[in-house]
Amino acid sequence: MPKTKTPANPAIESLEQIRVAGHRHMRELRLRSFEEAAKFVEEHGIVTLSPISELPSLLGAVLGSDEKPKGKGFQALHDPEVWKAWEWFTKLDDRKSAVGCKILRGQSTLVHKRLWPHLHRLALDRLEAVGGGKVFTKTSREVVDWLANHGPERSDRVREALGLKSREQGKEFKKSKDELAAYGLLLLSEDTEPGPHTHAPVMTLWTAWAPKDVVRRGEKLSVVEARAEVLCAALDAAVLAAEKAAQHWFRWDRIELAQAVEHLLSQNRLRWIRDGKASFLASGEASRTFPKLG
Repeated sequence: MPKTKTPANPAIESLEQIRVAGHRHMRELRLRSFEEAAKFVEEHGIVTLSPISELPSLLGAVLGSDEKPKGKGFQALHDPEVWKAWEWFTKLDDRKSAVGCKILRGQSTLVHKRLWPHLHRLALDRLEAVGGGKVFTKTSREVVDWLANHGPERSDRVREALGLKSREQGKEFKKSKDELAAYGLLLLSEDTEPGPHTHAPVMTLWTAWAPKDVVRRGEKLSVVEARAEVLCAALDAAVLAAEKAAQHWFRWDRIELAQAVEHLLSQNRLRWIRDGKASFLASGEASRTFPKLG
């Protein structure tokens, strides 16, 4: 994450220090074992693989820093610390205690099981939007329909089954895959079938994967409640975030975000802080140390 100037509001600086410690952005606090990594995910609820937002990242906690490592993609994996974070992320995505998805800025993210019912309720809402032809592209609707009828399948086979053969159709398919994953409708996992490795992920609809108890609890929630709980978990994990930055965490429109914020404000689980012309959203839990925030 980019370094920011010293805030005029001293409480913000204190909250940023709480975040540095909680996210393990100090060499002496960095994660040293898989067991510590598992507790880190359980503690924060939402953890990204790489430091791409105000939320904690597994890589940042392994490195003891919020600086991105040098190199991109597989080149970065030559760094043993980066490789360790990647290995732990893959192992933590066991779909028992945490699930790997792309709901946060479309990037690899682990979500602890306590939030699964809320993600399920939001997935149901988005599925209705797909069926109603809202927001989603024609290709996205075709992908959802195919997976709903045939079950989980490798992405290259889904593309072939839909007859998307041209280069332009391939680009549209990838865009749809990324879109559906970012909305929380699609889970992507490594293909474990024996044979040549294709690097094509297995595509699974969230609603087809979700365990029965998650479905049962999720269906009892309202969409606003579910969205508010996910936002609250994200803010508790982030401790503090510029309001403009938080607007880009999830694929929610301004009205959906405003409803979630209002819901949390009414329960004193979120604080709105001004710092000059900038406005911030702060974790209600962390900011209780500063009763005069504002």
